Amino acid sequence: MVRTDEDREGDRWIVGLIARFGEEGTVTTIVAGASDFIGAALIIVFARGITVVMKNSYMTDTILHWMENAVAGSSQGAFAILALGAIFVLFMGRFANAILLWSQVLNGFLLPVIMIFVLILVNRRDLMGDQINAKGFNWVAWISTVAMILLTLVVAYSSIRELISHPSS
Repeated sequence: MVRTDEDREGDRWIVGLIARFGEEGTVTTIVAGASDFIGAALIIVFARGITVVMKNSYMTDTILHWMENAVAGSSQGAFAILALGAIFVLFMGRFANAILLWSQVLNGFLLPVIMIFVLILVNRRDLMGDQINAKGFNWVAWISTVAMILLTLVVAYSSIRELISHPSS
């Protein structure tokens, strides 16, 4: 015999009556039991929505194609360096957080240098022709670069101060 949803719904009411919950107690119990599944159901619906949007707009194909082209000309040495870096961080155990923090501090110091050189290059008329940056964009770019430098100095200072005050951690 195959049980239908209506049979199961009847079972819920029977369990409620046997436990003497009454109508309100039974409904409250059913709702409380169903609430555990609401979060998971919403996540599934949201993920399915993203999947449909990405599939119908061909975003997945575009992203995969871009990633394939990005690594197509890469050498085996580049992948070896990435793999060795990942293995190094994984095997460092308790020092992994410090390694990740200081690598990001280093990235923070190098990024403004790159930003400065890029800004200098994109403002050269002999190199860019009529496509040089507008003055308003230059103001925003230079303010962003200075802000990046200041934020990097703040992070470095706080990290060094924490390292000095807690040397054993």
